[in-house]
Amino acid sequence: MPGGNQFTIQDVPIKASTVETATGTMVDTPPSSETARAIEIWLDVTAASGTTPTLDVIVETTIFDRDTGPYVQQAIFSGITAVATQSLALNRADNTLGKFIRIRWVIAGGSPSFTFLVRMGRME
Repeated sequence: MPGGNQFTIQDVPIKASTVETATGTMVDTPPSSETARAIEIWLDVTAASGTTPTLDVIVETTIFDRDTGPYVQQAIFSGITAVATQSLALNRADNTLGKFIRIRWVIAGGSPSFTFLVRMGRME
């Protein structure tokens, strides 16, 4: 890159691919974004079923303690009703990137079920 800028891109799992049938929050240790210049979050929904199932996946960050937060919503994948792959970016220049990231999801509909995973690409 011009000017000698070097970027290291890391692929970090945030939520493993599992079947979810109710609203929840990631239970693994939130990944650190403290040294990242930017991150990209990928959502991969591989299955959806139920009567009018809907999935929202919320990306939150904190500058405080990784376990207790408080966490602030920075972005959302909303209104997902079927198999889909989407991505979004957060960057330090826009002040949307804290020290830690966590994922929450809201599932609605009649007997809804979604299989999905979330990954994070870090640019340092």
